Amino acid sequence: MEVNIFLLPLLGGYIFIKKSTWFRFRSIRYNAQELILSAAVSGLIGVTIAFLITTLVSNSFPDIFLWWKEYVVFNYLGTALLAFITLVVAGYLPNRWIDEEEQIKKIIREDNDGIELILLRALEDAKLVSITLKSRKVYIGFVSQNFFNPWAGVKSVTVIPVYSGYRDPEDFHIEFTTSYDAVIKYTVENDNINLDINDFQT
Repeated sequence: MEVNIFLLPLLGGYIFIKKSTWFRFRSIRYNAQELILSAAVSGLIGVTIAFLITTLVSNSFPDIFLWWKEYVVFNYLGTALLAFITLVVAGYLPNRWIDEEEQIKKIIREDNDGIELILLRALEDAKLVSITLKSRKVYIGFVSQNFFNPWAGVKSVTVIPVYSGYRDPEDFHIEFTTSYDAVIKYTVENDNINLDINDFQT
């Protein structure tokens, strides 16, 4: 039974990994073994901190320690509970001070995926990208803020088109058929219309 008590720090480590802005986007791409190992390492750190705190309390306030031992028959239950609570609080509390977008950008740079890096650079520098579909339809536009998918690599891209057209089936030269530039400019410059630039996402 005493060994089972240490499932609490493991659960706390899992919650910390899945809810902390530092780790939650990265953990979505973990396989099962990586997720268990990360939760176990977090749980071990939580247990270490909790053990130091409970040791300090038991030495400084022996009456509290004796009262706890009188009512709780399982060894280290207090340490396990404190580790669980510490990890849960550490998973949620700092999120309000951590920039989620910066964490996402950090993950993209660490993963070093070529397409994601190009899209991130285009987003940060407000540069246009050209995308050709299987149907030979072409969109040239700005990358939407929400292109990153933490659950997998890039499977789709959302853009705010500036021009669209198609590629010639013989020489693949781009023929532009539509310009959205004037509409987008009008939308950005006028606050009194019921339109937002993101309404043009494709």
